[in-house]
Amino acid sequence: MASLPPLRAILRQWIQNHRRNPVVRTVASLAREFHEAHERPSYGASGGELRLLRCLAGAGGPWEVIFDVGANHGHWTRDALPVFPTAEFHLFEIAPPTAQHAIDLHRGVARVHINTFGLSDTAGQRTLNYYGATFDELSTLRQPIIGTAGDFEPLSVEVRTGDDYVREHGIDRIDFLKIDAEGSDFEVLNGFEATLRRGAVRALQFEYTGFGTSLRAHHQFLAERGYKVGKLFSRYVEFFDYSLRWEDLPGPNYIAIHERETTLIQAVSAGFRR
Repeated sequence: MASLPPLRAILRQWIQNHRRNPVVRTVASLAREFHEAHERPSYGASGGELRLLRCLAGAGGPWEVIFDVGANHGHWTRDALPVFPTAEFHLFEIAPPTAQHAIDLHRGVARVHINTFGLSDTAGQRTLNYYGATFDELSTLRQPIIGTAGDFEPLSVEVRTGDDYVREHGIDRIDFLKIDAEGSDFEVLNGFEATLRRGAVRALQFEYTGFGTSLRAHHQFLAERGYKVGKLFSRYVEFFDYSLRWEDLPGPNYIAIHERETTLIQAVSAGFRR
């Protein structure tokens, strides 16, 4: 208690003494709702993803190579294509039935390259818990996250590493790397270890919701390779040095930008105008 600022300490003690008071309970409930709304921005455009891309595109280019890992039906790439009109997009969707939706959506788009395998820290065959057409966005290499064994089916799927893919395709630099791998984002990052270590990814997005590896591990891994890590809010990115207070499963999306990309860091920190 002594380490708290005096006013905060007094307020906390007062709340403890009056916690059964209905007014205190109501205020506490409203505070929780406020915190939830602020700390857990939604997915998609309303959560800042599209605004982020527009901000990055306006801050500095050229934007030539974009990776969409965990592409699902290809909607993220659909929205990003007009933002980066000259970029080549490489999509990775681990579940073949789901990948077919992305193939159909982007059929005939020459700058979209769809791969029907996943990315991870090692190459090989894995067992995917596939949730079917209705909940295919929940399919995961980790333990089943909802329901019973009857809600999903095991699929044998292929995974490769990002480093291998980059080398095989002669890619010198990835301008933006988006990862949404349902709890396996850290394994995907490890598969890009050599690429990240040489700073060949300018900016990236990963998902953290507590379903998988700790935020601390993500932050440390990226910081050691020269990246500043921040949380994506609906209209700005807040960069931070790791502390335990961030480990509260806030989700959903975090951003990392290489420290030499000072213009990009300043732009997204200042906020998104549109």
